Amino acid sequence: MHKDANMGYNVNEMNDFTARVPTCSLRMALTIIGTVPILCTYPFLQKYFTKGVYAGAVKG
Repeated sequence: MHKDANMGYNVNEMNDFTARVPTCSLRMALTIIGTVPILCTYPFLQKYFTKGVYAGAVKG
């Protein structure tokens, strides 16, 4: 990609790039990027989630 005078990328080249990426592939990639951090942190924080569920289930 060639940079234009505005220190940014040429708009036509960016449009060509986004036109070549299928939306389904982009959606799947964003889904993986969004779920992997959650799946990595949940096992370490699971005990706090279960304590909160049990605390909320007990009546006064």
